[in-house]
Amino acid sequence: MKLSVKKAKALSKFLALDADREDYERIQLYLMGCQHTIEVLQLLELL
Repeated sequence: MKLSVKKAKALSKFLALDADREDYERIQLYLMGCQHTIEVLQLLELL
């Protein structure tokens, strides 16, 4: 596939933004898991 420099830069920027979004989603899932763990520990009166 042949891309112009402008299109290659746009594609590169899009892929970087997509990777950032995926990182944010992973962090959000991790934090939700932490929150649920804390809630369970509180229900069990261990925390």
